Amino acid sequence: MKKISRTEAQRHRGFVLFLFPAPPPCLDDSVRVRSAFSLIELLVVVAIIGLLMTAAVPVLNSVLENGRLTQAATLVVNQFNLARQRASAENKNITVRFIQKDASSPYDRIQLVTLDSANNATPVSRLTTLPMQTAIASDTALTSLMSLESTASSAKDPSLPELGTSYLYKQCTFRPRGSLDLNIQSNWFATVVLQRNASNTTAPANFATIQIDPVNGGLQIYRP
Repeated sequence: MKKISRTEAQRHRGFVLFLFPAPPPCLDDSVRVRSAFSLIELLVVVAIIGLLMTAAVPVLNSVLENGRLTQAATLVVNQFNLARQRASAENKNITVRFIQKDASSPYDRIQLVTLDSANNATPVSRLTTLPMQTAIASDTALTSLMSLESTASSAKDPSLPELGTSYLYKQCTFRPRGSLDLNIQSNWFATVVLQRNASNTTAPANFATIQIDPVNGGLQIYRP
């Protein structure tokens, strides 16, 4: 009889086990295996998730709105700082414009321009739009800059994306030394709010106010 090596024996043994696996252990009839949740348990879980989502949505909306207001206020400050820096670096006046589409629309756009002796405006920055659903408050109680004269665009003004040549704006100008062409005896500020509160005469629950120093162009953001 031919002898079989240990390695071949182990190989044949594995092949036999593969073809004829050991039978599963017998389970007692009293032991039941649960394979799923009951319908009532699923409905309870769904109801709990629904309650948690209902409670979380207002909090999440508040966080998102707060973030947009912070971003909008920072954007306004950055535009003012850019205007002041360019006025100083280029030794010329740089004008900051707050732009609205029409009298019924919010002030939600900003652009920097230079004005020549004939008041022809030349853009020195792209048109910047505030974050979604935010705007500068239009009432003078919240934004003293709104007391400045409102001007309708003309042939001397640039055409703007989405607005064309028909829009309204208010403006103030940085001088090369960093000061603004604003009355130094007055308090100057701009308040960023959600667009639904843009026409409010009193401060809403959530806002960001930017204090403007007309003497040196300094800016400070205040939050409630």
